[in-house]
Amino acid sequence: MIDMNHKGPGSLKRFKNNTQGLIEFATLIEQSDPKSREMILKSATEEDARWVERAMRKVVFFEELGLLDETILAEILSKVTPKVMAYAMRGCSAELREQLSKQLGYRERKTMQEEDNTISKDLSESFILGARRQILKMARSLEAQNKFSFELTDCPRFHQKVKKTG
Repeated sequence: MIDMNHKGPGSLKRFKNNTQGLIEFATLIEQSDPKSREMILKSATEEDARWVERAMRKVVFFEELGLLDETILAEILSKVTPKVMAYAMRGCSAELREQLSKQLGYRERKTMQEEDNTISKDLSESFILGARRQILKMARSLEAQNKFSFELTDCPRFHQKVKKTG
């Protein structure tokens, strides 16, 4: 994992040099737990808000997977085990569960449902986050193999009201 612990000017420098750095920063944000993500984004935004805004367009959160092109989503999910899918989908909206499930083959969907039935109802949040991270890592791995570009061209969070500076 990339270390963003050092603060101050230049902490984004290693990410800003090229497209690979942009992807590394996006991966850092995707893989961070929500509290760490917030701290990283706050620090990075103080350093270069425009660049962070650009980088955030490369970020895909697990909850946004349903917004991906179906062929890209199908390719990602074809590489994920039903057990990981069962853990990752715990606590998801019914809509996202449906979108992800329909990308699985019949056998994988059935196996995932069986796995889901065996998972403890008081499953730790860290197991869920870990499974979601695995799926996002798989997507970045496929992107590195030039299978596709893992990003959202349009996403509801891109349309959130922008604060005016003055």
